[in-house]
Amino acid sequence: MEIRTIEDLLRLLEEQPQWRDALRRLLLGEAWAALPPWERIERALAEIAESQKRSEQRLDRLEQVVAELAEAQKHAEQQVKELAEALQATQAEVRALAEAQKRTEQQVAELAEAQKRTEQRVEELAEALQATQAEVRALAEAQKRTERQVAELAEAQKRTEQQVAELAEAQKRSEQRLDRLEQAVAELTEAQKRTEQRLDTVERRLDH
Repeated sequence: MEIRTIEDLLRLLEEQPQWRDALRRLLLGEAWAALPPWERIERALAEIAESQKRSEQRLDRLEQVVAELAEAQKHAEQQVKELAEALQATQAEVRALAEAQKRTEQQVAELAEAQKRTEQRVEELAEALQATQAEVRALAEAQKRTERQVAELAEAQKRTEQQVAELAEAQKRSEQRLDRLEQAVAELTEAQKRTEQRLDTVERRLDH
């Protein structure tokens, strides 16, 4: 019979009393064999009681260890449950984050496209602004030329008005001179007429 545990050894000693006596003599010496049977029984019972007491203490410790292990297992299972729930929540958050990241990437792509369109519009507006500025510069130059022409026309108009005023004054003087001339001519005509009348009178006197 193969002995693997203490229970196997105890069972074998119960089945083989001579082995048990030989083991006792080996452990306790020859003095044990010299003891009376009743004393050996008492000692054996005392030893068994002491062994039983140690066994019970070991069992108490084992029960305490088992209880502690059961409690630890309970805590471990609770922690595993909590970790599983936390893992599920984390996985849900990861899925939500992945979806949010996907939406963010889509928004970034849309923003990039909008930015591209904005840059295109800004470039077109810049070109239009350059063309407008060129037109404004051309208009400003034309306005300057127009202002110069207007100034020149104003100066010419001023000179023309001066000339017209001078001509009007000259015309007035000419008219005054003409009036005087006409008066002088009228006076001369009247004098001529009186002279002719006097000549006629003289001629008639001479004829008589």
